[in-house]
Amino acid sequence: MCPNISEQGRAGLKTFVAESVGALQQIISVMEAPTLYIIDGHSQVFKAYHAIQHLSTSTGIPTNAVFGFCQILHALLRNHSPEYLAVAFDRPEQTFRETIFEHYKANRPEPPADLPLQMNYIHKILEAMRIPYFEVPGFEADDVIATLTKQALERGFHVVIVTADKDLFQLVNDHVKILRLEPQGETWFDRETVREKMGVYPEQVLDLLALVGDTSDNIPGVRNVGPKTAAALLAKFGSLDGIYEHIDEVKCKVRENLLEDRANAYLSRELIALRQDVPLDIDWDALRRKTPDFAALEKLYRELEFQKFLQDILAHNPQPVIEETRALYRAVYTSEDLERLCEKIREVGHVA
Repeated sequence: MCPNISEQGRAGLKTFVAESVGALQQIISVMEAPTLYIIDGHSQVFKAYHAIQHLSTSTGIPTNAVFGFCQILHALLRNHSPEYLAVAFDRPEQTFRETIFEHYKANRPEPPADLPLQMNYIHKILEAMRIPYFEVPGFEADDVIATLTKQALERGFHVVIVTADKDLFQLVNDHVKILRLEPQGETWFDRETVREKMGVYPEQVLDLLALVGDTSDNIPGVRNVGPKTAAALLAKFGSLDGIYEHIDEVKCKVRENLLEDRANAYLSRELIALRQDVPLDIDWDALRRKTPDFAALEKLYRELEFQKFLQDILAHNPQPVIEETRALYRAVYTSEDLERLCEKIREVGHVA
């Protein structure tokens, strides 16, 4: 028989049960939430292009960027077996950032002449693997990734971004992580490891980068403010706005540079901020991993002479591709036809 429980006790018990059920539901939700892997195709392709030199096929097709990208892709598929996967690329056209600041990335050399051909092969490989890729005129791959991430989170996904780009640290939170794949291994970044790497938490990365600038993208930042100074300022004042609201509390020389370069600091923040409103037509079911078109993939890898990846494919699909051949048959009706045939055989030197 249940002991008598006061009304207050009953209310407390109901609250406890409700909170316990809620906590359990959250745990189950986290355990069941699917994970979307997004590859920063732009950063991986350029990283591979410059890391691997003078690689081409026996017929002269350049393959260094394609090979490096495939290394990353195969390692990801082999070691993590992502259930959902997408790739984001830059487009060759100018983006909205050039309209804000005409000198954005103006210091960069022209893309390598052989890269468009290699990008075409990368696209073909992804299509053969049935992995969707996104590229939108007027936006960079980072913006596409930010938009994909935002929409995935709204649908209850966790997100893993495969990149070497520090700008994407802005997106890290309890449900978004960065995975950096290197020849010597892989490195994961969550909120705490971003703080260890950058000196600030992800929500402050944008303001830190705005202060420091980025010479590779021709983003000015504030003169003589490096990562350590920027991190210290943000630790004390919280944000770029907070720094300028308390500018009188900043040490003299740093204060002088901050005041002189205030416009550059806010311009830099606008350039580095990731857009999350890129127009994307996302078929979420298409992001779920599909069985590759092994025949198309094998044909591409044979053409590119990628023996290592070809072996991976054959291990999963041991049936070889039988290429269609068109044979020409001709009947011999006369002695003249026979003489011509004999002459051909003598020229070739063998007959089957």
